[in-house]
Amino acid sequence: MEKEFVDGIISEYMKKIYGFALSKTMDIDKAEEIASKITLEVYKSLLKADNIFDINSYIYTIARNVYACFVMDEKNDNQFLNQVSQNRQFKELNKDKIYNRLRREISYLSNLQREIVVLYYFHKLKTKEIAKRLNLSRANVKWHLVEARNSIKDGFNENKRDSQKLRQITFTEIKYFGYLGLLNIDTSYFFSKSLTQNIAFSAYHKAKSSIEIAKELSVPVAFVEDEISHLVDNGYMNKAPNSKYLTNIYVIESSKEREERINEVYSKYAELVCEMYIPLLFESIKKIDADFVYTPQNDKNFLMWTIVAYACWKRLSIIRNKIDISKYRVKRKDDGDNIVTVTVGKDLETHKDLGCEYSDLVIDKDIYPIKTWQFISHNITQFKSYSHWLDLPFTTLYDFIKGKIAKNQSNIDKFVLLYSNDFLVDKNDSEYVNLIITSMPEESFIEMFPKIPEELKIMGQEFDDIMYKINKSYFPAHMHDLCRFMNENSFTCGQFRVYIFDYLLQKGLLKPLKRKQKNTANKIMFSDTLPQR
Repeated sequence: MEKEFVDGIISEYMKKIYGFALSKTMDIDKAEEIASKITLEVYKSLLKADNIFDINSYIYTIARNVYACFVMDEKNDNQFLNQVSQNRQFKELNKDKIYNRLRREISYLSNLQREIVVLYYFHKLKTKEIAKRLNLSRANVKWHLVEARNSIKDGFNENKRDSQKLRQITFTEIKYFGYLGLLNIDTSYFFSKSLTQNIAFSAYHKAKSSIEIAKELSVPVAFVEDEISHLVDNGYMNKAPNSKYLTNIYVIESSKEREERINEVYSKYAELVCEMYIPLLFESIKKIDADFVYTPQNDKNFLMWTIVAYACWKRLSIIRNKIDISKYRVKRKDDGDNIVTVTVGKDLETHKDLGCEYSDLVIDKDIYPIKTWQFISHNITQFKSYSHWLDLPFTTLYDFIKGKIAKNQSNIDKFVLLYSNDFLVDKNDSEYVNLIITSMPEESFIEMFPKIPEELKIMGQEFDDIMYKINKSYFPAHMHDLCRFMNENSFTCGQFRVYIFDYLLQKGLLKPLKRKQKNTANKIMFSDTLPQR
């Protein structure tokens, strides 16, 4: 084959060859060594070949043979070393180490610098020829060569990457606030790879170039640049000056010290809320008209659990100066527009699971005149699946209440759905609806509960300021406005309400939920129809 044609094939298959080697060894250094050997054998073989019917199978066969030889060489390594002198052994090993290190340092160069180095040192082209081929000035080519040499030299003189293992991070929780986009693709899809997560985290505290990130992660630049391009296209990273990038997501890093400080502050203010607001709330609950609010089995404890979570969210909010967080919104290619938060290395011993609000699910109001609210907390809710957050159990329950679901074989799946989510519970020879349902408009329902007292409102502002001070030092400067926003209205925070529940349980003002109540407590359905009692 013609050399130019072969060069094109090699360029196309470089990443695939490296991926094959990495999948076999799971070791970056070995993968680079094997990939270079495979590439060399493929290159020599293609130059000699005429026509190849299946190029994929042809290259795969060579790759498999080279890998088999590598495995055999490793097995025979000890026998080989016993047959050579100690001096020669040292020289050969040292030479291999230098070659491996050189290959690795070249992989850390940018795509352009790597191409120039290969053309200059391996293809023996002159700078003038390289400039013409790459449509660059000769001075530009020379500058890149100098920069590449300096980068490789620095790499050889730097022992950090050999002696210090990289701290691999993992996003233990990924959440979003806003619109997912036309295709409804969850945020976790964009961070499904460990490499993507580590790239995003690497450029979170300060802007970094693709080369800096590659060196930090000990990954070839080509792989890093592909991931960065994907993140930039979808708004999760922003371009910064000097060809650098800065991550545009809110990263919450695990810190035992931070969690302990938050725990102390939350406990203090939860007690204040329980002393100054909850008694007022309990008085209002006594006045709820059963003709407009359905409570399963007329269980007041079940009702109080739900009303505490809902009323604290709606009534303890404090209006302060509005913070502009538009610059933090991630605008994706699929029209998604949201703010993303991720948690890194959650400390399960000190961290109380966050409470999450899910309100006003997307339902066809002409068919289902209902609205829903849910508060999910893992240490309160008997969490089974994400179906808790979807509209199907609610719409199916509405059909049941309206008498549209007959008890027959054709509807067995619908009854399984309702019973498995505890929306329906057996009692003797019948069943009852196990959910708080009101026929009141939501605005009228909210008005039943007391507003935040002025004295408590002042304490709430103080609470917000303390929470911001605690959290601010754990976030980079470019995230401080968002940190301020995230710590506004801390009284309404889901995590804080978990502390309120804990305090009320300790004081005996709430009783523990029964097993069948844990999935449906802290859920409300606003409907035009109530269940039969």
